[in-house]
Amino acid sequence: MELSLLRELVVTLALALVVLLVCHRLRIPGLVGLLATGVLAGPHLLGITNSSHEIELLAEIGVVLLLFTIGLEFSLGGLAKIRRFIVIGGGVQLALTWGVAYAVLTLLWHDWREAVIFGFLVAFSSTAIVLKILQERGLVDAPAGRVALSILILQDIAVVFVMMLIPLLSGSADSDPSWSRQLLSFGAVLVSLPILYWIVPRALYVVARTGNPELFLLSVLVLGFLIAFIFQSVGLSLALGAFLAGLIIAESEFSHQALGNMLPLQQVFTSFFFVSIGMLLDVPFLLAHWPLIAGATTAVIIGKALIVIPAVLLLGLPLRIGLTCGLFLAQVGEFSFVLARNALDAQILTEELYQIFLAVSLVSMALTPLLMSAAEPIVALCYKLSIPLWLKEGRFFQPEHREPVCFVDHLIIVGYGVNGRNIARGAVATHIPHIVLEMNPEMLKQAREDGSRALYGDASQEAVLREAGVAKARMLVIAIADPVATRRITSLARSLHPALHIVARTRLMHEIPELHKLGANEVIPEEFETSIEIFSRALRHYLVPEQEIDALVAKLRAGSYEMFRSPNRRSLTIDDISDSLSELNIASIRVPQESSWVHRSLSELDIRNTTGVTLLAIRRPEGVISNPAAATRINAEDLLLVLGAPHEITKLQEQLNAAGQ
Repeated sequence: MELSLLRELVVTLALALVVLLVCHRLRIPGLVGLLATGVLAGPHLLGITNSSHEIELLAEIGVVLLLFTIGLEFSLGGLAKIRRFIVIGGGVQLALTWGVAYAVLTLLWHDWREAVIFGFLVAFSSTAIVLKILQERGLVDAPAGRVALSILILQDIAVVFVMMLIPLLSGSADSDPSWSRQLLSFGAVLVSLPILYWIVPRALYVVARTGNPELFLLSVLVLGFLIAFIFQSVGLSLALGAFLAGLIIAESEFSHQALGNMLPLQQVFTSFFFVSIGMLLDVPFLLAHWPLIAGATTAVIIGKALIVIPAVLLLGLPLRIGLTCGLFLAQVGEFSFVLARNALDAQILTEELYQIFLAVSLVSMALTPLLMSAAEPIVALCYKLSIPLWLKEGRFFQPEHREPVCFVDHLIIVGYGVNGRNIARGAVATHIPHIVLEMNPEMLKQAREDGSRALYGDASQEAVLREAGVAKARMLVIAIADPVATRRITSLARSLHPALHIVARTRLMHEIPELHKLGANEVIPEEFETSIEIFSRALRHYLVPEQEIDALVAKLRAGSYEMFRSPNRRSLTIDDISDSLSELNIASIRVPQESSWVHRSLSELDIRNTTGVTLLAIRRPEGVISNPAAATRINAEDLLLVLGAPHEITKLQEQLNAAGQ
C-alpha cells in the first residue's frame, strides 16, 4: 500500500471518529455519520482523499462480507421457511415498483431505454443499510423485518438478470454473446451448488480437527471468497456469490463459529462501504439542482413505501406490517450504483441523469434511519383513520366463519414461536383454557394440531383481542419478537381490560420501564433471564444450597432487576457467597483393581482424617450409595464421588495408587 493511500485512510478514519462522536452526542444514527464522513472527505468538498478507487475496493469487500454473514445466518432450510415471502412479496414489490417508475419516467423522457433502467434502479433497496439497522434494533425476527429481508433477497438475485439486460439495451447484444453465456453460467451455478455442499463441510471438518483458531478463520475467509469468486466468474455478482457461499457454509456444523469470526471484519469493512457511498455525492451539483432532487427523493420514498403495501397484503399480513416494511425499504440500494455505472458506460444514461440518480439515492439512504424510527408513530397515526377491518387484520379475503370464544378466566397467548409453544403446551397439559393468536398460517396450523384453540389475527388490533375474549380473560402473555407490536398490544389490552394480568416478553432490559408504563404487570427480558440461569448454575457449581439460590433469584426478580441495573448499589455476588468454598472441588475417582482399599470398610480407611477429603457417594453398577455408612466396604472399580481442595484430592489419589504397590 502506498504511503499516500495509508495517510488518506488514517485521516479519513480520524474524521469518521470525530463525526461519529458528534452524531452519538446528538443521537443521530451512526450510519448517517459514516455517509457524512464520505461527503466531507470526498473530492467534491474537502478533498481529503484522492484515492476513491482504493476505498471503493475496501467498500466492495465490506459488501461481500455483509452478504457472506447474511448467508451464514440463514440456511436453505431457513430460506425455505420464508419462500412465500421471497417469491410473492419480493416479486410483487419488484414488478410494481419497476412498472410505476417506468410509466412515470416514460411520460417525462422520450428515451424508453432510460426509463427501463431507471425503473430497476429505483426498485432496488439497500440490503446493507436495512440489515444493519434491523440488527441494531433487534427487528430481524419481527414480521416486518422478515418480510423486508425476504424482499431484499429477491432483489439481490434479480440484479443478476438486470445486468443481462444492459447489453441488450445498449444495442451490443447481437455481437456480444454475454446473454447466452450468462444463461449457461446460471445453469453452471445450479450444477455446482450440490458439489460445493458436499465438499465445504468436509474441508472445514479437516481444519477444525487441528484446533487452531487462526487456521480456522483463514480457512473460512478463503472458502468464502473462493466460492464468491467462482460464482462471479460464471456470471453472478460478487456479492450474490458471497451470499451463496455463506449459505453453503451455514449448512455445516461450523457455521456459528464462522459467523462469530466474520462479524468483526464485516463491521469494519462495511463502514468503508458507507464512507465510499458518501464520497460519490457531488455537493455543488446537489445545491444547484436541489428543488429537482428534493422532489425526486420525496417521490421515490413515498412511492416505494406505498408500493410495498399491496405486496405485503397479498401475503395475508396486516396493513401495519405493510406500512412498516414500506418505510424500511423506501431508499435506493447499493447494487443500483453498480447498475447505474454499467448503464453509464454503455451510454444508456447521460452524465446528468447519473448525477441526479446519485444525489437522490444518497439522500434517501441518509433518511433511512429516520424513516425506520418514524415507522411506529406513522402507523399509529394511520390506524386512527377509518380503515376497513380486513386491512387491519391482514386478511385479503374474508375469513371463514368462526365460533365465538366462550371462555372465562382463560389465558391468551400472542405468538406461537418457541416461547408461545412452550406456554401453550403447558396449558394443554394442565387443562388451562387458552387461546393462541397467530398471523403465520403454518404456526396456526401447528397450534391447532397441538391441541390449542388458535385464531388467525393481528393481536395489536382491538377487534382481534375482543374476538379472543380479552374482556373475560384472566391473563395475557405476549410472546412475540416484535417490540413495536408488543407495546401496542400491551396498551390496547390494558385499555380493554384494566384488571387483566399482562406478561410481556422483550429482548432488552431498557424496554422494561416503557412496557410497565403501558400497563404490563410483568416484563420478562430474554437477556435478564439468560443471566439468571447462568447465575443459578454458577451457584450450584459452588454447592450453594438450592433454597438459597431460589431466595437470591426471587430477590433479583422482586427488586425489578435493580441489583443488575445499578452498579453503585452494593449487592450479593457469587464471590460474596463462595469465598469459603472457592478452594473446594468435586471429583470422581475410580478404585483400581489392585488397590489394598478393596474390601476394607470406611471406618478402617478413615478417609476424612487421613486425606481431608469428604466422601459424598459411591457409584456402583447396581446403583449409587449416598452418604455411605462407616461399615460400607470398598469394592474394586467403585467410583468415589469426593469433595475437597485440589491438593487433598491429589493426596487421596496418591494413597489409592500407593496402596496397590
